Amino acid sequence: AKYLLNKAYEKEIPMSMTKLQKMLYALDGVLLANGANVLNENCRAWQYGPVYPRVFVALSDGYDFIEPFENEDFSSIENDKHKNLIDKVIDIVLEKFGDKTGSELSIWSHQKGSPWHNTPQNEIIDKTLIKRYFLNGKI
Repeated sequence: AKYLLNKAYEKEIPMSMTKLQKMLYALDGVLLANGANVLNENCRAWQYGPVYPRVFVALSDGYDFIEPFENEDFSSIENDKHKNLIDKVIDIVLEKFGDKTGSELSIWSHQKGSPWHNTPQNEIIDKTLIKRYFLNGKI
């Protein structure tokens, strides 16, 4: 999440928690569709859409727009075998959704037939559902 935020900051894309959560969902989905399960957290079907709870708790300290994380250690990403794919997909997600608001992305993530729509509230959204959904070009 912090890596995505820094990439957004470099492109001068403002970010709110809601927008970050939906972009993480898209990032996770496209990576899964490309055979890379790199997010080490399961997404949950919260009332207002797909949410990664650990990210939510770690970064929700009262501000709306998230600043870059200076001096952050991204070595786990820099050394990941999927590094090029991660960077490419982040660029795609930021290009596709960077100008959208968190509310607009919530509407997008709530579409009928989406993994969020097909998962009981507060339950983990199965990564297989996410992968299948994004394999069908849902970004």
